[in-house]
Amino acid sequence: MTLSAASIIAGYASRAVLRDVSFAVQPGRLAAIIGPNGAGKTTLLRVLLGVLGPTGGAVTLADRPLASIPSRERARAIAFIPQASSPALAYSVRQVVALGRLAINEPRQVRDEAARAALSRVGMLDRADEPLGSLSAGQQQRVLLARALAQLDAAGARPTDAAAPSPRRPRFLLADEPVSAMDPRHAIASMGVLKDLAATGVGVAVVLHDFALVAQFADDVLLLDADGRVAAAAPPADVLAPPVLERVFQTPFALATVPGTADTPPIPLASPRPTAD
Repeated sequence: MTLSAASIIAGYASRAVLRDVSFAVQPGRLAAIIGPNGAGKTTLLRVLLGVLGPTGGAVTLADRPLASIPSRERARAIAFIPQASSPALAYSVRQVVALGRLAINEPRQVRDEAARAALSRVGMLDRADEPLGSLSAGQQQRVLLARALAQLDAAGARPTDAAAPSPRRPRFLLADEPVSAMDPRHAIASMGVLKDLAATGVGVAVVLHDFALVAQFADDVLLLDADGRVAAAAPPADVLAPPVLERVFQTPFALATVPGTADTPPIPLASPRPTAD
């Protein structure tokens, strides 16, 4: 049961952003979506969510046309972490996370417990009663991650948990730069939460710009070029190769290794172009 986009053409007004893009979010795997600014990474997430209709191609959820699935059912299957959280700034942290449960008909006590578990999972339970707008951007991103966990009923889910999401129902999490404002410790911890979530059977797709995180956490990588086309779709080691990245980003890359961590793959780092003497 996948969340799939086939030969997608999509954009805004008369301008195409995505051109013939095919991509599938696979249960149990974490896919990273990378590419230059304006390549269509966010647009692809919007198409997969069903909030932007493609002008060509098709999107399916578990082999059903996404547009034919009622919004409440869709909300129980697909959670989304946006880049910004400004519409919810007036709500408390606890209220924001509880919003993730609105598509589920359940007693308030159950909803509150789900929110509590999700906040505990991301280390934000002690800020539950504070306004979301009082938090830093990175803390707000952790709250949005908690909301997505609550929405998927997966706050306590770890790879070996009996409480992991049921494999009989499709579950997907789409995240648009979910750790961009976090410090390194919380970014790694949050990516670990997403990786654990994927290990329980949830399909996870994450837009990232940090290639170190892509190398460490992704199972699959989709690289879009500046024209909104698929430049590469493969495991991280194949996509995060300097020749592949240089062709798309138009800047030199070099592979760097972390001393003392033989099990960590090399990380591609952008390097300055040599200057003429």
